[in-house]
Amino acid sequence: MTKESLLLHCLMKLNYKPEPGLLWQAPTVLVGLIISAKFKLEVSGNLAPFTLQTLVLCITCLYFSRQANLLGTFLYMVAGMYFPVFSSNEIFGREFYFGYNAGYIYGFPLAVILITSSKENYNSWFTAFSWLLMAHALILACGTAWGIFYKKVDYGFAVQTGFMNLLPGAIAKSIVVSLVYWLTQKNLKNEKVD
Repeated sequence: MTKESLLLHCLMKLNYKPEPGLLWQAPTVLVGLIISAKFKLEVSGNLAPFTLQTLVLCITCLYFSRQANLLGTFLYMVAGMYFPVFSSNEIFGREFYFGYNAGYIYGFPLAVILITSSKENYNSWFTAFSWLLMAHALILACGTAWGIFYKKVDYGFAVQTGFMNLLPGAIAKSIVVSLVYWLTQKNLKNEKVD
């Protein structure tokens, strides 16, 4: 049995069915993350620059399937092994995945699962904002924990620079995404009524 037929056999046993749109949604997530990583605002003293990656990740999680977001996120992480797709143009591969900012990227799949598992509950702007803020906090917590436990950064410094300094940006991005989502959902409902 070849490797391809073994993989196909295993997927058939699992009764795996790709969701509609997976083949265009996952690359969209990948490209969105790559482009948004290059839009960054350097804030002095931070472990990680302020980027738009989590904004794009939240938007795609609200409109695309969990499979597409997880696949796009994992493709982004794999691309980072070979190409400079992260916010720093010089750092990729092993140097990044064991560097100071790696914990934030490791939090992306967890945020995808959190957002996509709860999006049927987004019946108001504040509900969407709350869940998106929790997803941002999860990413920030992963980055901070990585700095503390793996890179042995001082606890107070890591919490201040890796979490608290990035929290205002996370709140702003959560507000923007939740407003966009709420307004588009409201308009879609109004169009269905007309």
